[in-house]
Amino acid sequence: MSPPLSFHQRANQQITPRPVQRPPLDHRRNPDTSKVKVVHVFQFVYSGHPNGVNSGLGDFLRGSWALHELFRTSFKRQYPNIELVLDFSNHASKEHLVSPAGHSLLASSRPVPYYSLNEKSQLIQYLSAQLQRGTSVIPIGTNLQPTQRTPSREFIETVVKKYLQPSPSLITSFLTVFPKDIAPHSYDVVHIRFGDPVGGTVSFCQLADATKKLLGLFGRDPPLREVFVVADNVQAKQAVSEKFGFRALQTEVAHSAGRDTNCASMRDVWIDFFFISNARKVYSVSAYHHGSGFSEWAARFHNVEFIQSSRLLDKSCKY
Repeated sequence: MSPPLSFHQRANQQITPRPVQRPPLDHRRNPDTSKVKVVHVFQFVYSGHPNGVNSGLGDFLRGSWALHELFRTSFKRQYPNIELVLDFSNHASKEHLVSPAGHSLLASSRPVPYYSLNEKSQLIQYLSAQLQRGTSVIPIGTNLQPTQRTPSREFIETVVKKYLQPSPSLITSFLTVFPKDIAPHSYDVVHIRFGDPVGGTVSFCQLADATKKLLGLFGRDPPLREVFVVADNVQAKQAVSEKFGFRALQTEVAHSAGRDTNCASMRDVWIDFFFISNARKVYSVSAYHHGSGFSEWAARFHNVEFIQSSRLLDKSCKY
């Protein structure tokens, strides 16, 4: 699998965002059901979501790979040509990604149903019903779990390389914070997910616990000399980098599911995402059993080795 272009290589290319083309609403009915676009929409609010809002970028990306996997298993025989489209046009991320021609096909035109990770059978029923009706553009949102953690070559080529491409303005912002003495894939990343709320208070014992978990990972698989810290808390990021002598990008933190998330805060989220995707290896520690989808899929979608600690961070200690 050929690695994606680095930011430095992309910066030397002329990237021109293609115009978004929206077909008339009556074009969504297509008698040829073998040609179907399932549009995975990333937005702040979904109809039918258990919490009313999405669960963040990591969950969205996990759901994207799970959908593609589902199309190649449950639907492959009858509908072999289903195309997965990622739509960011209803989210603050839209300014930071290149928009392929015609990819924003529906977005705000009607409510987008949402299926959580334990609603796989309901999701399959919904898709089956839409396909049988001859619907050619099907909007959906999901954080479904894939059965395989390693994305397929087809998914990387047809989805990741098409829809997860930084815009020229994001590349410019990225290069202003990317250290000039570091080459892509010559550094490792430590990602720490202390937990929600993003940017909240992190106690001394939580920092000590994160340090202990990192030492456990490093003992089994030592990192390179150049290591950067990415975290969901700026103060904690600085504290961990000082403790280990690591480096850190000067980026702020935000949660992509937050209602107050805007274009400026998402810029730094995407800078961290693509910084992780250009690493050699990622070490991840998290307060959650599911780890951090943000760093996991930033790594796995770009063929970067991902090492997740099996031991959770302790969120209960307060001193």
